[in-house]
Amino acid sequence: MKIVFCLKQMVMGGVEKVLCQYLSELVKYKGINCTVFCQYKITEPYFIEFFKKNNIHYIDGVFLSKNRFFLCDWVRKIYNKLMRYRVSKILNQYDVILDFFNFCNARELKNVKKIKMGWYHSSSMMFKKNVNKFRLNEYDKAICLTDSCKKDFENDYPIYCEKIMRLYNPIDINFVRQEAEKENKIFDAAVPYFIAVQRVDEDKDVATVIRAFQLFSEKNKDVRLYVVGNGRELSMMKALAKDNPNIIFTGQVNNVYGGIKNAQALILSSTTTVGEGLGQVLLEAQTVGTLAISSDVKSGPAEILMNGEAGVLFEPHNYQQLAQIMEDVIQHKNKYQSKIDCATQNLSRFEAKLIVRDLLNQIALLKKEKEQIL
Repeated sequence: MKIVFCLKQMVMGGVEKVLCQYLSELVKYKGINCTVFCQYKITEPYFIEFFKKNNIHYIDGVFLSKNRFFLCDWVRKIYNKLMRYRVSKILNQYDVILDFFNFCNARELKNVKKIKMGWYHSSSMMFKKNVNKFRLNEYDKAICLTDSCKKDFENDYPIYCEKIMRLYNPIDINFVRQEAEKENKIFDAAVPYFIAVQRVDEDKDVATVIRAFQLFSEKNKDVRLYVVGNGRELSMMKALAKDNPNIIFTGQVNNVYGGIKNAQALILSSTTTVGEGLGQVLLEAQTVGTLAISSDVKSGPAEILMNGEAGVLFEPHNYQQLAQIMEDVIQHKNKYQSKIDCATQNLSRFEAKLIVRDLLNQIALLKKEKEQIL
């Protein structure tokens, strides 16, 4: 069986990490060949090395990126429009097309008659804003990441009830724990610290974490905050934190699991306008036994943290409340152990082997349905 995963681009974000989890598990199956199709050029060395290591073929750079010059951008639009036909021909060569990033290849899939499944990695709020361009009729199944998101979709769009299914993002628990034991010189475990691992972009809310830590630092001069990740707002966030030497921006770190493991807690803050599809770093924190703290936005964090039983939720954008939580974690860390234990006990629902098995079972059902129609 030939499977192709389709993405718009590949940056060091949650979606791409989830893709690697799927691929790492699927390559273990005999008779399954995986390809990655990326609309734009893949430049991140980590992914290129990952594909090479796992013998995964990839196709990239079919479309041209935006150009600031008017005439060049006009040419780009014409070129990309012409290339859509080629993309349809490429995708039609596979048995199963997994449109992995928010239905990004819906237009190209219109004339493709193979099994087609589309992933939605954001919150139900963003789905409402973009549902028309997603063209769900082009897909056999539309995958959302949480039960709460699935419920919202079904309530708002009952016409698509038969198409929508929930599939948690997978995580290889043993692999993450093994990687967390490797030596890492970036994070100083001798000094207590919090850690935030996320893209530093406008659709995230790193500013709330920084403001909370600045308030927390007024009484706690010997605690650090590591902000891990890159993004368009990195320089802006550095400017916001410039007066606090205990806020350290590491940039992208390929193996951050050890840093998460030794932290007092991992913090994820997201905007209310975008929300979170799932929040993969929350799973990573739970996997290595670290307290997970998240803003209570739609649609994933509350479900992952079991409404506060397996982590801590705070009001979105409320940096004063987050600062108080950080203070309480430092002063009374033992009282949060029950939340960490609860998270550990419920991790199996995200195990990569089970998730991939569910995916393959669904593909088999869709294949059977198509054969009966024919």
